[in-house]
Amino acid sequence: MSLEKKVGSLGREGPRLIRMAYLAILVPTLLVSGIGIGYLFPGLIPGQIDLGETKDIGTEINVETVGTHSALIPEIDAIMLDNNLIDRHSRTGMLTGTFSGPVTSIEQVLIDSEGRFSALIFDFCDLCTVDGKSGMLLFRIVGRGPVAAGVAEANWSIVAGTGELTNLCGEGTFKATFNPDETVSRAYDGSLKFVDSFDEEICNGARASIITR
Repeated sequence: MSLEKKVGSLGREGPRLIRMAYLAILVPTLLVSGIGIGYLFPGLIPGQIDLGETKDIGTEINVETVGTHSALIPEIDAIMLDNNLIDRHSRTGMLTGTFSGPVTSIEQVLIDSEGRFSALIFDFCDLCTVDGKSGMLLFRIVGRGPVAAGVAEANWSIVAGTGELTNLCGEGTFKATFNPDETVSRAYDGSLKFVDSFDEEICNGARASIITR
């Protein structure tokens, strides 16, 4: 009897039975040859899940950093627009802790008539040291909300780095306390990881898509 007739005689079960027979032969062959079952079923064995292009990342580093910043240095004259104050200025300071080094901050702030703020800040830390490695780091700080009792909160993330910090991912929260002498005390927390290749979209706000070692 030909193969076609044999398959036909099995009816609807024919294709399924053939596949099962094929696997019954193939799986032991792969195991004996050293290829392993992970070749057939990636994801069946832990560590072999394939989610497309991934980035290996190292051990997470907790961020504990404080910063002392100078009084503001005006960049433009403050602008009043419909009872909203728009101001752009810079500050210089020093970071100590997980991030260590001199920092220059470029701040653009809007304060509305209700006392709420919206801020976009870029921090340049150069030369910055993290976990024994050094380079330049550029942070983006974004925040909005009430300025309560001289304290403002925001979120920070790493935008770019150079030198040994080129592939450093990081994000977290940020609190600024405005002192009577017009200086600002900052506290940063969050987490960092060194990656094989920096990608801001993956590093900041999407870590769930990264497979860890």
